[in-house]
Amino acid sequence: MIEVKMTDKPKESFYQYVTRITGIAAACCLAIQMLDGVPPTIEQLAHKTLPIAVMVWLLFCAVPFAAHKSWLHRHKVGDAIKRCLTRKASASPLSGVAHIPAADTYQPELAKTFKSEPARPLLSGALPAPFDRLPVNPNPVPPSVLLPDQAAQLISDALQLVGFTVEGELEVLSIESGPTLQTVSFRLPSKVQLSSLVRKKDDIANHLGFHDGFDISSAPLHRSAAAFVMPHRERAFVYMRDLAHDLIQLSDQAELPIILGKDALGSPVVFDLVKMPHLLVAGATGSGKSVSINTILNSLLSCRSPEQLKLLLIDPKQVELLVYKGFPHLLTPPITDMRRAVMSLHKVIVEMEKRYERFSAVGVRNLAAYNQTQKQPLPYVVVVVDEYADLMLVHGAEVEEAIQRIAQMARAAGIHLILGTQRPSVDVVTGIIKANLPSRITFRLESAHDYKTVLDGGSPQLLGFGDGICRMNGKPQIRFQSAATSANDLEATALINDLRSYWLKEDIGSAVPEVWDLEEGMVDSEDPLTDEEIEEERINKPTVEQDHYAIVIDLAREFGGINISLVQQKLRIGYMEASNLVNRLVEERIVGEFNSEKGKRMLLVASSFAKAAEQEQEEWLKRMKQYMCRTRSTRSSELRDVLGIRKEKILQLMTLLVQEGFLHAPTSTKGGYVIAWSDEEIAQYLDDELSAEEDEVEAE
Repeated sequence: MIEVKMTDKPKESFYQYVTRITGIAAACCLAIQMLDGVPPTIEQLAHKTLPIAVMVWLLFCAVPFAAHKSWLHRHKVGDAIKRCLTRKASASPLSGVAHIPAADTYQPELAKTFKSEPARPLLSGALPAPFDRLPVNPNPVPPSVLLPDQAAQLISDALQLVGFTVEGELEVLSIESGPTLQTVSFRLPSKVQLSSLVRKKDDIANHLGFHDGFDISSAPLHRSAAAFVMPHRERAFVYMRDLAHDLIQLSDQAELPIILGKDALGSPVVFDLVKMPHLLVAGATGSGKSVSINTILNSLLSCRSPEQLKLLLIDPKQVELLVYKGFPHLLTPPITDMRRAVMSLHKVIVEMEKRYERFSAVGVRNLAAYNQTQKQPLPYVVVVVDEYADLMLVHGAEVEEAIQRIAQMARAAGIHLILGTQRPSVDVVTGIIKANLPSRITFRLESAHDYKTVLDGGSPQLLGFGDGICRMNGKPQIRFQSAATSANDLEATALINDLRSYWLKEDIGSAVPEVWDLEEGMVDSEDPLTDEEIEEERINKPTVEQDHYAIVIDLAREFGGINISLVQQKLRIGYMEASNLVNRLVEERIVGEFNSEKGKRMLLVASSFAKAAEQEQEEWLKRMKQYMCRTRSTRSSELRDVLGIRKEKILQLMTLLVQEGFLHAPTSTKGGYVIAWSDEEIAQYLDDELSAEEDEVEAE
């Protein structure tokens, strides 16, 4: 017989008792007032009793309950009040507090154990010109940091959900907070290895509620400990003004000081570009790459005068760097044309060689030593390319050769390179380029292979919008939040305009700024072009441009249609030129509307093209046979010059002549085609062709 034991009904609390009594009283009073036919005395009594019931409930239930909850969450309430006060102070022109407080600012009772490196207080009016023009950060404070007991409970629950045994309370060793991330270091539970946690990182992130940006690493300051890197629910901003004092301090020691941002612990990340000595910046659209490049440029323009620094800006996208037009630091206006971009890179090489000749004459090895011995020092030159992949697409070999030479040799000459790209694939960032750019920054990328290309290894999943990783000269990776001039584009543009006005005003009375003429000095004076070479270049230049359209027609025939990417890939030209060629095909009714299933514009006149192609092919075969019979030469290079067609087409026609029996195919990889006809057959063919031509002349 099974005995069923009845459990006691839980007792009603005081709050529940008062709520039930006052609720019944209030409901009865409302019902009496709403009903008709109630005696006036009872209606007046209900009218007086209703507010009394509400006041009793507020006094004995609502107010004590709110006070109890506020006391339990007193740290969060205090954080919210401090954030409001800080924002109000930073927005006031009389106040200047614009720094990120450390973790002990939020939790005074835990300041000895749980704290991050305190940020330097930054007053809005305490900066020298031109730094005083930097916008003030409206949101410098990150959200509240996890408390140790909250972090311990959160991590303990997540570990148990993924299958680890946690006995007792988890020991949290430290909580360090930055603008984007907070790092919680804790003692590993017994029989739990760090490698086991790393293998289950995705499961742990899922239980913690972090789908992006979560990472697991060792705690470097503690033994047998792990660290969970978790993003804040709401980030703080990182402005250049927050790091202005660090930049000013670094500018006294470094030649080209630059700001990157703040690391995961809130410490400033600043470097000297001279020691890098070149920099690769990679990041997809919206990752913060262009913002970081603009911050680097603003750092240099804030610290260095036109006599100390010259800039060469190349912006194929025609979006990011045109705003710097008019600065006295510029060697040329920002370059957007591909041809001029290649010419400017060659001009940099010429300038580098001139500087090395000066160094050799004086007997020094680098720019720093030269400037110490000369009355007229030479400025540093920084070359910035905002979209390197576009240059490689259009002028691949020529650009790679120029970039390679600058990266290998220009450091001692005081010339430094910053390359930005959205697509750091191996055909863009080649092994030779990477070998000469040991300093690299990557923001969020679309592919894990791209991370390996830039960093030579893996990377945690980045959050985008300035969350990045830098690796300088092969040193360990640093995760940081990129600094920005301002979150408002209008404020950022206003700062650049203020800097331009400042330097133009400061530059009054100085020597005329150096401006490069890209058309001058590009040909070595010791080996000038002959008149014949100049004339040949003038004649061949438009022929190449006109031949592009014929090649596009051939591509449309070969593939049964055309698209812009195919034209770019085959002709190695820019997007706009390829688009114009495709639009011309559409206007002439050679291709039709875009077919989304096949990914191209389909060919409309295939039959007429086939007839024209046959006639054209017969004419080429005839001319090839005549030339070979007269010269007894089968060299493809000679045939290409005579017929004016591509080498691939020449080889295709030679294959047809082999099928006709006119040629013998090559017997080895080093051998060539051989004429199969005898001397008698060749002589007979030439006589027949000569007779046919005479008959045509007589007929005309």
